[in-house]
Amino acid sequence: YFCDPEEIFEARQKAGTTEYFPMMKDRNLVQGYSAHLSATKRNLISRAVALYAITDNEGKVHLDEIPSLNKMPINGLPDK
Repeated sequence: YFCDPEEIFEARQKAGTTEYFPMMKDRNLVQGYSAHLSATKRNLISRAVALYAITDNEGKVHLDEIPSLNKMPINGLPDK
């Protein structure tokens, strides 16, 4: 939503991966293609992911869930 297909393609080419987020590979941290997007676009995407992580399936935001996010996979909250 925030990048055009050419920007994503170029960032993936530079990173050598189709993964957006950094990941562990052979005990080393490997940067995802997000590192090759502009800071403005990375910030927009980070905010969207953060909002998604604290929003349930009914669209309600649960700020009380913020402290537990480090234990939660990035797939949103269960239904409340």
